Amino acid sequence: MILNKNGKNIIALGSSTSQINNNLIKNYDDVSIDDVLPNIDTLYNNDISLEDNNHLSNIMFLNKICFTDKIIYELLTEEYKNKIITILSNNFIFFNQFINNEDTKIISEILYKLIYENNKAFSNHYTNIINTTLDKRQLLATFKTLYFGSKIFNKLLDLKEVNIYNYVNRLFHLYYELVTTQGEAKEHYGDFLLHAIKLNAFIIMEQFFISNENNSIPFFVNKDHFTQIFINKIYKPSNTVTKKKITFEISKFLSKIANKYNYSTINYILKSLNPVFLDFERLLTYCKNEIFIFAYIKACSISHTKRLMNVLIIKWSNSATAVKKSYSSDDLLFTKLILICCNKLEKEDPLTSLESQFAHNSVFLNGVSKRLVNPLPMIVERTMIIARRITNNKVDYETKVEIEFFDGDIEDDKDFENLNVMDKLEEVENESKEILKLEDNVKQISLSSNEPLTNDINKRIFFIKDFLKQLLSVSSNSTNKLSCKEVLNEGCKLMNLKLKHKKTEELKFYVEELLPLLINIKETNENEDSEFLESYKIKCIICLIKAYPSKALDLLLENLFFKEFNIQQRLSILTSIGVGCLEIKNETSLPKNDNNTVLSENNNIKNDIFIHDDLMKKSQITWRSRKLDLKKQESTQKTRILRTENTMIIIKVCYSLIAGWLRGIDLGATFDRIFKEHYLRCLSLVYSLISDEKHLDPNRDLENGVKEVLVDAFKQDILIDKDTLKDTNLM
Repeated sequence: MILNKNGKNIIALGSSTSQINNNLIKNYDDVSIDDVLPNIDTLYNNDISLEDNNHLSNIMFLNKICFTDKIIYELLTEEYKNKIITILSNNFIFFNQFINNEDTKIISEILYKLIYENNKAFSNHYTNIINTTLDKRQLLATFKTLYFGSKIFNKLLDLKEVNIYNYVNRLFHLYYELVTTQGEAKEHYGDFLLHAIKLNAFIIMEQFFISNENNSIPFFVNKDHFTQIFINKIYKPSNTVTKKKITFEISKFLSKIANKYNYSTINYILKSLNPVFLDFERLLTYCKNEIFIFAYIKACSISHTKRLMNVLIIKWSNSATAVKKSYSSDDLLFTKLILICCNKLEKEDPLTSLESQFAHNSVFLNGVSKRLVNPLPMIVERTMIIARRITNNKVDYETKVEIEFFDGDIEDDKDFENLNVMDKLEEVENESKEILKLEDNVKQISLSSNEPLTNDINKRIFFIKDFLKQLLSVSSNSTNKLSCKEVLNEGCKLMNLKLKHKKTEELKFYVEELLPLLINIKETNENEDSEFLESYKIKCIICLIKAYPSKALDLLLENLFFKEFNIQQRLSILTSIGVGCLEIKNETSLPKNDNNTVLSENNNIKNDIFIHDDLMKKSQITWRSRKLDLKKQESTQKTRILRTENTMIIIKVCYSLIAGWLRGIDLGATFDRIFKEHYLRCLSLVYSLISDEKHLDPNRDLENGVKEVLVDAFKQDILIDKDTLKDTNLM
């Protein structure tokens, strides 16, 4: 029994519970256990509505005495502990009070029972809100923030049983049950989904829409399920703003998985969502998959397709100017999309002449004029191809260039199973797993590292999605069977193996999720080798660059210039960009593991900061080797295209680095010089890779930009050695 200072129970037995609690909340040190237990019984035995003021003080008292105090709950019997958990599951106000307590193991354990073991708490809380006469809007906003935001998840992270994947899976089960059992569809279901996407967009989209793990029924399981559950119960009841946001998020996800087998199904989904809701210019920024955009264009009406055509012509016209200063890798995509639109309009609206609709448009005519004076032959060729197409071949020009673009008929049979590319990726990637099993002698595997694969088969990582899960676990400090070092080591081996065997589908699929995790990863304990982690982090990032150069380098540049990182992370990004450009410039096949490997372990690094300079200098020795310069270029058209595309990507990187410097860099007195010196080495390395491509810089814009940076660096008394500049042709 808990007594006051004088050893007496000062609460009169005849006092009402409400009266007692109003006093107790103010001075709960004067409470006895005889006051606590009746309070629990009262709340447990009554069906309490949220607006019941008589019980509100009971709830506040119980929360304060049991959880704020942090002791009383642990002293209760199991019977009363279970009663409290039942009260929490039945009353949203109590649950909201409870979850705002300071994080403790007790709070996490009770919360785990409510989320993972109690199947009624989620639906009971929602029913509380729907049936109340209080402000539903505010209560629903709180409900959404708690369950579909990160608050509950963050409180559960201390438990080894919890990780982002099983939390999202549990959230989907709760959400699915809510949507399918509540009867009348509600407007806020779509808003709940949008808020969940903010938690982790990729994992939410995968678990909610295509994954069938743990007996879940995703929204994309089949056509009827998609229509009856997602469209009718979630999408249609939502307001217009929510519909537009949902359509965009689904489109971003579909653009990742679109292929020649599932474009008809994607077309059906987009039609069901209403493609007019998509901002086409924004879509082109986030979705670069030609097949997805083909499915989107085919889903649009004739009038909307004409509007898309006008948008594309503007972008196509401007991309020619962009190529001069920072290569637009989208120019080919815009060209293909215009051809796709032309085909659609001719097939579905044969009475409309492309020439009359677009050929005399001033934007188109000005665009053609600008593009024809572009120094890049490929731009001129694409310009004439489009000009001939839109004028019905009236432009007298013969070209040997043939632009292949995706075209196909929309099939009536909508096989939603084709959307589950994860299964298909696993089928394709099973070869890698078999290789790992069959090659007992690990040294025979050509990987750019001397670290062997683990002998413990339970610690092997066989799929990139498992590497992603392990990185998420390490990043969230969840209990993990692999250390940070082991995760990076095994992940690096797996990625190199996939590159070696040209199995890059899974790498491309996960690049947007992997890069931020790799940039931010750090040792989880003091015993881990920071030099090893830094080196392997960079190796993993370079693997992603080699698998998907344009996307990976764009993301790295975006992170470098627009995100807040410490000096170590910034140096990692710079090193990855520099060495990554080197790798893709010289790549026709995966380099063998020899003593000259760019990322060899023989650097004997003394300090974390200087690992980057060491890697960069190692790169400089390797990148200009005569063997590379004299190596014959492969004669196949595919190799020439790869080299050209990668060269243009490197040019874009070089322009971006120039612009980043000229905008101004200031990291403070401590780190500014270190960063800028390394920045100059990176820029010099990148520029040296394309300095001989004079035909791509006829006006010397690139060369002059690099010189301007070097002059500015000289004014700041920041210099780099002559050997670094030797191969830039600037000396």
